[in-house]
Amino acid sequence: MRIERAALTAALGFVSACGGPVQAGGGEGPAPGPEAAAQVVDGDGAPRAGIGEADISEEIIAAGGLMFNNGPCTKCHLANGVGGERAPNLGDDEWLHSDGSFLGIRETIWAGVSRDELVDPARPFAMNPKGGIASLDGPQLDTLAAYVWSLSRR
Repeated sequence: MRIERAALTAALGFVSACGGPVQAGGGEGPAPGPEAAAQVVDGDGAPRAGIGEADISEEIIAAGGLMFNNGPCTKCHLANGVGGERAPNLGDDEWLHSDGSFLGIRETIWAGVSRDELVDPARPFAMNPKGGIASLDGPQLDTLAAYVWSLSRR
């Protein structure tokens, strides 16, 4: 219950801080709090995961869906991650820039995908670090990654 409440709080904070849908390259929100800074690991600046695959509930997935479908993700991956001309379908079992695990997806969202890393020449668009959400913090990252992870498991 505590994890679900944290996920919903993260999603609602994300949507309200952004004033609704976030524009790619924009969406500057409030800086992450000191708790996010305390979670930094590995020198890449990624906050430590607050949940694992076993902790992902329908409530967390729903909160992540709010973030995904009201944020810049849909500009390329389209609503519900079905994919389009700019980015691949996230609901199949083919992962181009991740192993498809929750932590792998989380890492891809945090780091982004540079043009040099692209493997599908039909989609020449890079993905910005943090999915283009400059204010993305650890709990929001967990929630968003949980939603994306769920898409290929339904």
